[in-house]
Amino acid sequence: MLLIATPVAALVTATALPVAMHMAQANQAAPTTQAQSQNNFTAITEIGVTAPISGRTVLEAEGFDYSLRQYFAGTAKNLNYRFDISTRFNNSIFDAQGNLLPNGSFGSDDSTQLDAFGSANIYLSKTERLQFTFRTVQQFDRVNVVPDEDLLQTPERQQAQGIRRRVTIRNTDPPGTASTDLSVGYTNDNVAGSVVSLSSYYSQSRYVERSLLDDRNGFFDGIIRTGSGSELIGGQLQVETPLLNRVRLRWGADYEHQAKNALQLEFFNEQIYDLSNGQVAQKTSEATYVPPYELESLGVFASVDWQINDRIQLSGGIRHNWLQLQIDDYIPLYDSDFNRYNGTAIAGSVLQFNDLLFNVSLVYKLTPTLQLYTQFSQDFFIADYGFSILSYSPRDFSIDPELTLFQPQKVNYYQIGLQGNWQQVQASLSAFYNESNLGAAYTTLPSGGVELVRAPQRNYGIEAAIDWQPSTNWQLGGTLSYSFGENDADQDGNYLALSSYEIFPVTLSAYIENQTLPNWRNRLQLSQVNNRHAGFQAGSDPLSIDGYTVVNFSSTLNMGQGELTLDIQNLLNEQYQTVNSQLDGFTDETLNLPARGRTVSLTYRIRW
Repeated sequence: MLLIATPVAALVTATALPVAMHMAQANQAAPTTQAQSQNNFTAITEIGVTAPISGRTVLEAEGFDYSLRQYFAGTAKNLNYRFDISTRFNNSIFDAQGNLLPNGSFGSDDSTQLDAFGSANIYLSKTERLQFTFRTVQQFDRVNVVPDEDLLQTPERQQAQGIRRRVTIRNTDPPGTASTDLSVGYTNDNVAGSVVSLSSYYSQSRYVERSLLDDRNGFFDGIIRTGSGSELIGGQLQVETPLLNRVRLRWGADYEHQAKNALQLEFFNEQIYDLSNGQVAQKTSEATYVPPYELESLGVFASVDWQINDRIQLSGGIRHNWLQLQIDDYIPLYDSDFNRYNGTAIAGSVLQFNDLLFNVSLVYKLTPTLQLYTQFSQDFFIADYGFSILSYSPRDFSIDPELTLFQPQKVNYYQIGLQGNWQQVQASLSAFYNESNLGAAYTTLPSGGVELVRAPQRNYGIEAAIDWQPSTNWQLGGTLSYSFGENDADQDGNYLALSSYEIFPVTLSAYIENQTLPNWRNRLQLSQVNNRHAGFQAGSDPLSIDGYTVVNFSSTLNMGQGELTLDIQNLLNEQYQTVNSQLDGFTDETLNLPARGRTVSLTYRIRW
């Protein structure tokens, strides 16, 4: 059970290693032809400003955001490259009524963001090339707006509002997030007739929570915040060999190592905090809430692609996965009765698992413009949800591979769909069904905490999309996403709906775009999230989810080498709450945040 009063979406981020970019995979899709000898160079400069125009807050100076971006790309002899650097200076945000909103732990308001990306392809010969990719993203947070506690004292459930109060953090790192991703790849298109690709990647991330939790006389009995970090390194070798005229064999191996740092609790001086009226937070101590652990995976694979004829393609493969979870000796912060732990250290262990996986797919062209596809695949992994049991360990606890929480998750995926591409219409329709004998899903407890449930689980749904160009000047289309998920928590054959943390409500989107003049285009887009009652009726959600509709408008005017874009987000100034905000805010009104109200953005982009 997780008791810390932090949004669950943030808890998943905090306790699970962020998904790596796996930029090496993108590198494998690099052009196979050698770079041209002549020099080509393109540069794009972009500058933008965003302002609130919601409720009683119109063009409020403290709500302006600013952005700047510079992009370069070019080729020189046997090299092509791209660099993209952008920064944003974000101020406070307001809801649709014009109310100031408090800074969230993982929001982008009152922050400075830096995003730098670079890639290069070096052509060593007509068949060999190297690929390099780099990206770093940093966000430096400021604590300028805190929840209005007086408002939250009002009877009944209230939506949070903010008051301006700058909080200075002392004796510890300032709040924010940072990540760095690197990848290197080598491809040879002709090694004894085979294509050989070798790639490696590295990822590092960290976060320091922005919001302080004043939990005096509560479970943690203090003023706290959290922080953690992680590292990931991996690589893949893949060989693609033609066997016959229409048959190709792909085989290889991959490896990945994830190191998750401890989830730390920081405690702050209560007297200094009170005397400064909450404007100075001075760290006094820290404690490990979840100990560090490491996850490793090694896989070998082989697959065959058979182009039977011009209409039918059949693919199938096999993979063997080896998994390892390593946890060193540690002392829990609390015991299973939620009292401070005072026993001996719990012995660490190395848990190992392995399994054989299969996949098969079929693509059949019904007509030159319409194809049917179906596929089956399997995955086998350790669900990295932070292993919260390590935070509240019984005195006789041991890290046992038979313990359900540590068991790997094996999932069977089934999908069938249609894809059509006609002269003026493009459409797709697919249905999926996923099942696992031991799934992993969060459910909400009556106390307001959340619990990870390992039980038989199944997810299914449909997805559809359509785009239509009735004329050269008009485009319109839409999407539909419907998914349902349920598990058998009591393992009695009675499956109940999963939480809305796991299953998003039915979502619809639609757009219409017009090339009004040769140099002027306009686009109107609608996104609708529907109500969801299934989680509440099953007891996995604390409340029914209210749906909402958001309309956005964009207008772009070409001006010589540049273009000017006007964007209006939340055009109708809808006062709504996202799904996670509704769930997180049920027991903690400081997290019961409305979404951002209407904003207007102006961006100028020039190519030179």
